[in-house]
Amino acid sequence: MTMWRRAAAVLVFLLCAAGALPAQHPLLSPALVQAIQDVFKHLDGLSPMSYGRFYTLTVGGKPMTLPSGEFLRRRTGREILESGMSDGGGDNALAAIYLFQQKGYETHFVDSVEISTASPVNGSSGAAAVAVRDPKTGVWGLVNPQPGQHGFYYAFTSARKLLYGRYWIGFDGRLADYPAHDPRSLRDFYRITFNSIPRGVLNERLFQFQFSIDSSLIAPDGRFRNPHLEALLRDNGKLLASYNVHPVNAVAIRLVAGRRDEEANLEYSYQDGWVCTLGLDNACGLGLISYLEERLSAARDRGQLHLIGAPAARKAGAKAETAVAWAQPAWFLWAACGFLFAGLLAVLVWQRRLLAGRETAIAYWLCQVLGWGMFLALAAVGVRAKPGYAAVVVAWALEYFVSGILLSEVLRRYIRRRGWLTLPSRRMLGRFSIAVLVLATLQMVLTEGTILIFDKDARTVGAVLIDWAFTAAIWAAWTSLYVLLTGPRRHREVEVRLQLALREAELRALEAQINPHFLFNCLNSIRGLVIENAARAQDMLTRLANILRYNLRRDIEHTVPLSSEVEIVEDYLALESARFEDRLRVHISIDPDAAGAQVPPMLLQTLVENAIKHGIAPLTAGGDLLIRAAIVGDSVMMEVENPGQIAESAPQATQMGLANIRERLRIVYNGRASLELKNRNGRVAATVVIPRTV
Repeated sequence: MTMWRRAAAVLVFLLCAAGALPAQHPLLSPALVQAIQDVFKHLDGLSPMSYGRFYTLTVGGKPMTLPSGEFLRRRTGREILESGMSDGGGDNALAAIYLFQQKGYETHFVDSVEISTASPVNGSSGAAAVAVRDPKTGVWGLVNPQPGQHGFYYAFTSARKLLYGRYWIGFDGRLADYPAHDPRSLRDFYRITFNSIPRGVLNERLFQFQFSIDSSLIAPDGRFRNPHLEALLRDNGKLLASYNVHPVNAVAIRLVAGRRDEEANLEYSYQDGWVCTLGLDNACGLGLISYLEERLSAARDRGQLHLIGAPAARKAGAKAETAVAWAQPAWFLWAACGFLFAGLLAVLVWQRRLLAGRETAIAYWLCQVLGWGMFLALAAVGVRAKPGYAAVVVAWALEYFVSGILLSEVLRRYIRRRGWLTLPSRRMLGRFSIAVLVLATLQMVLTEGTILIFDKDARTVGAVLIDWAFTAAIWAAWTSLYVLLTGPRRHREVEVRLQLALREAELRALEAQINPHFLFNCLNSIRGLVIENAARAQDMLTRLANILRYNLRRDIEHTVPLSSEVEIVEDYLALESARFEDRLRVHISIDPDAAGAQVPPMLLQTLVENAIKHGIAPLTAGGDLLIRAAIVGDSVMMEVENPGQIAESAPQATQMGLANIRERLRIVYNGRASLELKNRNGRVAATVVIPRTV
């Protein structure tokens, strides 16, 4: 019990150290997830309208010919599905709501305006989504119906105002209450929604651009090779300032020349920072600004946004970057740690009886989780020290944690199967050295591959070699500890196996004593019926054959279901009733919950046999024999009660029978079972209490 208390104390401490986790929504039920997948299949059948092309489609029950873009919010979800044509994410959302309502789900229409410099000018930049209520959990699931983004859904609360990190929600309610029903009212909705966004949010979510011009964009005559670049630099930030928006996050972007086209490509590297390859024919207008904001917002959501100190808001910008970077991957890190340790604690408490006697295995897995979990602690420190590297640090830590546990478990199983620990010291050292080098290399390949997914320029050869040496040292420490800790345990295991073999032999000897004793008593009972009632004697022989067959079938098992034991007792009582007739009155009460409990074979029958022989047989009038079984807490209680009193000097046969039962209980249950014989109101009660698990 002390081991369990210490383990629970350690896990509770670690869970508390993980920090207070934010309240989480329950997961969406499988039924709702399946419904969402079905809706996605229908949405995949919608074809997008081509820009500027005219279509003749049903609108409000009547055919209308309009260009794409003019069907926005005009059609019902059913009309959209029947036409097979979608005019954007809003149409997909309307179609999805129709499909969910057909399935009986409560829905909300969610529409939002993009937080961008272009939104107040264009008045048509937004994103629509669908909120579906899960009837089983009460949770609202947010479904993204945007083309190309099917499969994106998560738990949602109406208290949120930010959608996907880049949009401000202006409407979240029933579709019937939605105010936009055509392109014009939709633009009004977007304009009103943008004006409702607090200026503090706009200042936090938008960016100051500090452009620097690469020499590749300057012609020999000193002019810009892109003729629109001068206007971009001149008007940079003025449009937002006219709306009284002054972003606190400043980002330095170096513009370099691209091809003779209108393309732009923004990338980040640790050596050069943010670099935008600008096409020489790019208009350098709101389209370019929106693209830059979209890319930077996505980087911020990944914790990879790198800010510079703006002259008026250097401190605020740095604080914002740290907050965003810490909020995304570190939240996942701490949540993973908390759920991991909470899960371990729950399993240990829930299965404490099943795991009893397995302290070594539990200690091994605790050491595994806590030892490799140090990389999660290192990640927490790394994220706070370098918030811009948060995604890389968290990926590195999780990869080390998972791969470390899996690879070390594979090594442990291989060691045990190949018998390395029984080899001479020199041969064992050679094998472990090779294993350390191989596992360190394999783990480095896994972790470096994960890091390269986030940033191809993140690592140098020297840094990789240093980390490989560190990883090899970790594996050398693991193998050394494993050898030192398992050596003494191997000797104990050999001793335990010898003790178990001895215990098995003792138990078989005791069980062998039961069968002849029982057989002779049954034959004596049947002998008196052979002449008096041959038919009944045949029936009694059949019952005896059942009992013998039961013994042969259960010969290799030390426990059987109580229901099987009761059936044998009933056969035995039928045999004895031929001899005692009305003198033997039996009352059996078996709790249905106890019928499936495992008990030693012939245990209950032995108690019944003793009760009849020493309680019923000596009395001329016979007596009542009570047989009870019930679940009491975590134990099974069996009780046999008969008339009489316990003699000061019990017969040798009685002492041998009870001693036999006590010895069997000791061997099978290792002292966790008991047999008690006592007087009770002029009767004798034999009570056996055994645990429900061996």
